[in-house]
Amino acid sequence: MGTTSTTSSHFAVHRLFTRLFTFTRIILAWVVLLAGVLSPLQPTSVHAGAPNGFTVTTIASGQDNAGPAVVAFAPGNRIYIAEKRGVIRVWQNGVVL
Repeated sequence: MGTTSTTSSHFAVHRLFTRLFTFTRIILAWVVLLAGVLSPLQPTSVHAGAPNGFTVTTIASGQDNAGPAVVAFAPGNRIYIAEKRGVIRVWQNGVVL
């Protein structure tokens, strides 16, 4: 008889924790949803600020909003810039070749 009452009390505790966990997840989901809806959207800057000792310098512009996907540095002051649309540009000494 001792095992039957212990087993049923384990199931009751398990059921209680399962419901509590589900309720907590639902409340957290609503909090995240409401926080996202109610908070105003803030524009973000691509260059939020450089760390101390660094500066942000634009080396190439006019990329038709393609943006670089990969940048690789090579010997001889060359930088290879692969754009999202598949174009590869070579930048050397301040000039896009």
